[in-house]
Amino acid sequence: MTDQLASRMPVVAHASRIVLAIQAVVGLLGLLFMLGVPSGLAIVGIVFAVMLLLTAALLFVVVRWHSRRRAVLILAIIVEAVALGLQVLPPVLLGYVTLGNLLNPHVILPATALALLCAPGTRSWFDR
Repeated sequence: MTDQLASRMPVVAHASRIVLAIQAVVGLLGLLFMLGVPSGLAIVGIVFAVMLLLTAALLFVVVRWHSRRRAVLILAIIVEAVALGLQVLPPVLLGYVTLGNLLNPHVILPATALALLCAPGTRSWFDR
């Protein structure tokens, strides 16, 4: 009974997995929509490749979550940091930061996921 209680996933770890799964589904939908975009521009291919990599990494993390390996947590943190950086850095670097840019689901979800992934409950879940 003690092993079962010790191995129960904390709420914060469960919530972070849900946020990651939502992002993976949104990424898959975005990839499907991008298939219909004419690929005459090189930037479309670059954006597609980055989205494909991030979505594949998110799917891998969600599927391997119950392995409780430290590498899964590290990969999740790296993916979320990259996703957040790709949304926040362009407006900051180009000087057009607005409240609308920051209150965007593409900023809120990775920021929320990062906060949940760095919470002590999630870290302890991966310290088996």
